[in-house]
Amino acid sequence: MKKTITLLLLFHLTFCGLTASTPQESELKSEQDSVDLKILQTWKSFVTAILDFDKLTLVNLSTDCIDCYSCVRNTIEKDSLFSLYQYNNPDDWYDKLNNEFCYISSPIFYNEKFPIMFNDFIKTKIADSTNWRIYDEGEQNRRMFYKDCISKNSNIDIAKIKVVSIKTFETTADYEGAAILLSFIETKDGYKFCRYNTNL
Repeated sequence: MKKTITLLLLFHLTFCGLTASTPQESELKSEQDSVDLKILQTWKSFVTAILDFDKLTLVNLSTDCIDCYSCVRNTIEKDSLFSLYQYNNPDDWYDKLNNEFCYISSPIFYNEKFPIMFNDFIKTKIADSTNWRIYDEGEQNRRMFYKDCISKNSNIDIAKIKVVSIKTFETTADYEGAAILLSFIETKDGYKFCRYNTNL
């Protein structure tokens, strides 16, 4: 009798141990073993909003502006205009590019830049979790996030900044591969998307 009770207790404890984590937690942990769940949950919400083109949610998940260097000359027309600006402003074009032109308000970013920056090809890469990984932004890059429209709801000196790298092209013997780098900064309201960059 005692042996039977002991076996039942062992079975009960084993079963409870196996079912302690919810399916959602298990799913999140299986994708990125050591990444904190807050950024994973924000990233999942962001992916869903991207795929659904839910602009309201995207703006809510973003800082007031997006640092998007790639947006400045991502069409033939824009590239031509910026080249002309460079020619006419040889002394200050670089500062203007890095301190003004690359910062785009979130509503404008999603209204005007979204179709190019998150085209159908990019969406397929974002939707597949095997294409992305999450890591900490290097401290040497923290200065890039001091712009008030990005940092105003953060303790910028200690806020965590995470990068989601989405692989767009595989590495080969002749090619280093390519990726999109999306940065999220820790704010009082959770992680917010704040920077779009590429690694080509």
